[in-house]
Amino acid sequence: MLARSRLRDKGLISATEYWRLASAYQFLRNLEHRLQFWEDRQTHTLPAQADQLARLARNMPPQPGVEPNAESLIARADESAAQVLEIYTRIV
Repeated sequence: MLARSRLRDKGLISATEYWRLASAYQFLRNLEHRLQFWEDRQTHTLPAQADQLARLARNMPPQPGVEPNAESLIARADESAAQVLEIYTRIV
């Protein structure tokens, strides 16, 4: 969080990019915590089975207007990663 603030304060990222990074971070941390809770170990790998992905989606914080299912979870994970990569690529 401090790094995001410093990047914004130095004008390296816009306020919009700051909030995109913050949102992606929060989503990915929530996802990671739920994965690790279920596995009872440190892991960063999404389950391959659609039913397990759907269960994981239902256990994530709700997103207004989005049905919690495997497809929406994968789409949000991909979108979060793409946003972070886009900003990272531009800065670094």
